[in-house]
Amino acid sequence: MNKILPGSTLGLIGGSPTARLLALTAKRLGFSIGLFDPRSDCAAAKVSDFHQKADFGDLEALEAFAKKCDIISYNFENADPDDIEKIKTLTPIPQGAELLAISQDRLVEKGFLEATNVVIAPYETIIQPMDLLSAAESLGYPCVLKTTRGSVSGQGITVLHSEADIPEASQLLREGPCVLEAYVPYTKELSTVISGNGRGNYSIFPVSENVFDKGIFQYSITPAQVSAAVAAEIERIATSIAESLELHGALGVEFFMTEAGLLYVNEITPRPQLTGNYSLDACNFDQYEAHLRGICGWELPAITLTEAAVTMNIGPRELSATYRLLQEKALGHCYYYGNQKIAKFNAGHLTIVTANPESALAELQNEHIWQILEKGEQK
Repeated sequence: MNKILPGSTLGLIGGSPTARLLALTAKRLGFSIGLFDPRSDCAAAKVSDFHQKADFGDLEALEAFAKKCDIISYNFENADPDDIEKIKTLTPIPQGAELLAISQDRLVEKGFLEATNVVIAPYETIIQPMDLLSAAESLGYPCVLKTTRGSVSGQGITVLHSEADIPEASQLLREGPCVLEAYVPYTKELSTVISGNGRGNYSIFPVSENVFDKGIFQYSITPAQVSAAVAAEIERIATSIAESLELHGALGVEFFMTEAGLLYVNEITPRPQLTGNYSLDACNFDQYEAHLRGICGWELPAITLTEAAVTMNIGPRELSATYRLLQEKALGHCYYYGNQKIAKFNAGHLTIVTANPESALAELQNEHIWQILEKGEQK
């Protein structure tokens, strides 16, 4: 791969909120930004220098886009790995097609994690409705049925509490094969972000404790309130996964932790994470620069947390109230993703850097903008 330096053109496949924040970071470092996304109103559109609007499956359009870029990063997990493999002959895509193929199919992902000796929840493959009853009886109730491909936040997942839930849950099989997982009786949902540069150099970010509601990110507290041993084990597991992938760029690794401190990897995601957005304000380097440094093959820094942080997702229902908060109080750092009119789940986020996260959460609760949930459902 030729040297990628400031002044180069970074192509982004997918215009998500994390793509927008990556584009802004790349612009700070002197890059030009090309965007490939069919939506003219996606979050990254207004911060890109050029925007090729075409379906993600349009190989001819992807090839034309690739020829305009010096390097490409994907931020859309459902892009076709075969197409990525083809266009990387035109322009470097350091993340590679294999990682995309692993992360977009839950069964492939589970096979990879098992081969990496990572602990995951017991599971069964479900092809047809008659498989579901025997698998549920084998795993026990409650259990969680998930589509293997193409799901988005809050969709493609249902919890079975008893045999009575099987008929309704079976509707997911209309979308294709599913995976049935044993329910993990977790007490915390944890995550980290790790970035690699393909030369055995890694940046790993502090462990966050996250809360989701029906699969939709609500807020995170960093550092997570876990023992040093648990944090070290999360770092070890994330590094092991990154090494197995010869990782270029950022990878999110999500965990369930039980009351006994046992860790189960829930999923991996090949890009910066909403749960890692605290790093923009609370770390010496943020996850977006770490991702960019990783895909460009630059040296990666050791990450330090300057102070604890609480990061709240701003969804459509909180949007107008946060505008009021922005005008009346200097409570924290607000980011809006430029998609406020059409956002279904993520219109922005607010981060409070604080020595006392619990007090910050209480203050946010008093603003009556967010409902501070204790935990969501297994996702």
